[in-house]
Amino acid sequence: MNPAPTNEAQMAIVEHIARKAIIIIVHIGTVFGVLPSVQAQPTEPLSYARADSIALNWSFDRIASIETLALGLTSGSTSDDEKFRTLFRWVAHNIAYQFGASGKDPLKVLRRKKAVCEGYASLLQALCQEAAIECVTIQGLAKSMAREHIDGDQADMRHAWNAVELDGAWHLVDVTWAAGGVDMRTRKFTRAFEAGWFLTDPAQFALSHWPEDAQWMLGIERPERKDFIQAPVYYRWYSVKGLRLESPRKGRIGRHTVIRIRSEAPLSPLSAYVAEADELLTLPVKTTGDRHTVQLDLPKDLRGPVIIKMDGEWLFAFNRE
Repeated sequence: MNPAPTNEAQMAIVEHIARKAIIIIVHIGTVFGVLPSVQAQPTEPLSYARADSIALNWSFDRIASIETLALGLTSGSTSDDEKFRTLFRWVAHNIAYQFGASGKDPLKVLRRKKAVCEGYASLLQALCQEAAIECVTIQGLAKSMAREHIDGDQADMRHAWNAVELDGAWHLVDVTWAAGGVDMRTRKFTRAFEAGWFLTDPAQFALSHWPEDAQWMLGIERPERKDFIQAPVYYRWYSVKGLRLESPRKGRIGRHTVIRIRSEAPLSPLSAYVAEADELLTLPVKTTGDRHTVQLDLPKDLRGPVIIKMDGEWLFAFNRE
């Protein structure tokens, strides 16, 4: 699956699906236990330089157990925020995504150094438990690939992620998506940290993640399952730019489509990347106030993913019927 690139980790490795796509993986997830009532609070920007340095330099030969790993990583931290960042970054840096690495036993994940999303999430939760940080694993659906995830098989969208309580407020994270990507042709994992999935804004998170338990929307209204599945695929830059896609509301489109976007800020030139043809189309924008209209006309015989881009970043994607 393909979350959008961010300033923190320029995912040049995700240029397109058909050719050399490196894509963030979403797979089968598992939820643990009954979850409490929660509500999100804004997160103040912090410097995590020390936490990241500890995580990136803590080697496997110093690990005896999940408990010793958690305590070793966090013993010098001065706050729960710093502790959690260290644990999150360590998991993202040291666990590789591997298809078929089923199971949620955190100790087995630690020893194998390989997992799918349920393993990533369970290990992060176990480390947090040893560090006295409240963390839960969430089960649901997630989307990042237009062809597979727009009105597609729900089994392919199954995913697991985490919520963490810091200073009395709950936040959402996705350590699997933060870890790196997989070339779907070769199934080779490439490590590439994506900080955008650490303490992510709930409104942004809701565009790509749909929890089975609605309370983990953290104050954002959860759409109907079918509406989430049928919607376009949104990437992180869409939220960063403060855009609102008014139409089309569904991800399957025909050859000729009018795209309507709300944005108070002027839009940079838009383009449509047509994956099957490896072609980039320039899209003229007509603007009236904060409303922007784009006419998308696709080649007659072309089918498959169409990715709308601005300033080189992925905004959202459709699937041509």
